[in-house]
Amino acid sequence: MRAKQFISVVALATLMVSCGTQKQVATGSAAGRGQEIDIPCQKFDDADYFRASGTATNFNQQNARTAALDAAKSMINQKLGGTVKGFTTDYRKSMGGSAVQEDVGRIIEGEFQMAVERTLNDAEQFCEKMFRTDAGNYESWIGIQISKKRLAAEMEKGLSENEKTRLLYDREKFEQKYKEYFK
Repeated sequence: MRAKQFISVVALATLMVSCGTQKQVATGSAAGRGQEIDIPCQKFDDADYFRASGTATNFNQQNARTAALDAAKSMINQKLGGTVKGFTTDYRKSMGGSAVQEDVGRIIEGEFQMAVERTLNDAEQFCEKMFRTDAGNYESWIGIQISKKRLAAEMEKGLSENEKTRLLYDREKFEQKYKEYFK
């Protein structure tokens, strides 16, 4: 009798373990794509902000954090690269096409790039998550955002304070182009 009970308990335990394992396998993959994961600190651009998140893994917690922040800043800088370049080109064209304005155009590009760098240096952090991996490393996720209005104000400040661009600066044209590119 004890032998039958023992075999019944072992069979029941085996059945329970195998059922649990099947459930884990079935829920861990979606149609052969692998396991879906949540990405921490992810928000998308909207009418008011450019946003990005960055991640990095390192055995040193501070190095992981610094690298994640640098990755997020780099991502925003890449996003802004095309936007600011197009904005600069269109704004320069709206000023006319003389040789003097070509020189001023290069100054404008420089002013706009410095404005981007200043704004990125003061980026607002909206999220930070730190994980410890099974290997003992630190995995850092950081989300940052920069205000589109603040970026435009920095760009406008650079134009209005530069001696060469101040004479050609047209606030209405600037605002028109800003609204077109930073919507």
